[in-house]
Formats: sequence, C-alpha cells, structure tokens
Amino acid sequence: MTPAKAEALGRAWIAAGGGWRDGMLDGHTGHRIALGPDGESYTVRKSDGQSWPDLRDPATRGAALDVVRERWGDPLVCVIGTIDHPCYIGITTAPRTDWRIDAWTADVSDLHGYDSEAAALLAALVAALGVKP
Repeated sequence: MTPAKAEALGRAWIAAGGGWRDGMLDGHTGHRIALGPDGESYTVRKSDGQSWPDLRDPATRGAALDVVRERWGDPLVCVIGTIDHPCYIGITTAPRTDWRIDAWTADVSDLHGYDSEAAALLAALVAALGVKP
C-alpha cells in the first residue's frame, strides 16, 4: 500500500467516526497512541488535525477490528483474505487478491472485494455506522 493510500484510509477512518485506541500507530508522527483517562491522546490533541491511524500497521489494524466488532455488536466479526477461488483452503505464497468481512450475527454479506485488509475494515466501520467518510 502506498503512503498516500495509507493516509487516505487513515483519514477516512477518523472521518467515519472510527477514532483512536491505545496502541494505534499515528501515521503523521510515527508514535504509538496512548489514551489518557479522559479518552484523549496528547499526541493527537497537539497534532492540529494532522494525525491519522496508519492501518498498514498490524497493531493498528487489530485495534480497528476491535472498533468494528464493537460498532456491529458482534465479537465474531473478522476480516478474511481470499485467493482467486472461493473454496481455496490452505497456505500459499500468492498475494491475497480479495478481502472481505465475515460475521456470525451481523449482516455483512455485501462487504467483499476490497484490495486490502485496511480497506475492508473501513468499509465495515462505515456500514456499521451508516455514514460516508
């Protein structure tokens, strides 16, 4: 993922109401976010709106998944990467070509065909909140 696309996804995440969680990586400063007792981060508060969560970072994607699960009210929401054939099961070195959201109780059947795990998470957040970033 290019730096420009990562920034666009991170800014869209914030615009859609995804917010911040402890441990997310700030793509602007390169610092990990630590939230205070008031739920705010000194780093983000002092960034003059330039901070964005870097969804290329595994810990940030994990925190984003936690937000998506919370918004859907379904602890089993997950992101799945598929390779070419929907029935493929196993390990391969081929790049993942399609990312989708899956869940136990939430209706996420339309959330598929994304080019990255981060894009799938953003789509799941937007769908859960019914907003457009």
